[in-house]
Amino acid sequence: MENKITFLIISDIHAEKNFKTLPGNEAFKLLDLFILKAEDFFKPDFIVDLGDNINPLSESEDFNTLSTITGKFLNSNCPVFLFKVIMI
Repeated sequence: MENKITFLIISDIHAEKNFKTLPGNEAFKLLDLFILKAEDFFKPDFIVDLGDNINPLSESEDFNTLSTITGKFLNSNCPVFLFKVIMI
């Protein structure tokens, strides 16, 4: 039997406000779909989120958006590695 590790990488979610080339209001729905399809079709051993998750608005709104995204990953059926950089 072949030993292999299957994993998925996601980045640049850009959730929240729409910008010209970044449709942020669709990001949560697309993230839910990504996680669902990834788990069903690929059955990964883990998922890696490389960040760049928000279209920045304000500190409190950005924190809420990041919390929502993190919650979606934490509800996944497989381990998720989240790489977050928070600038203060």
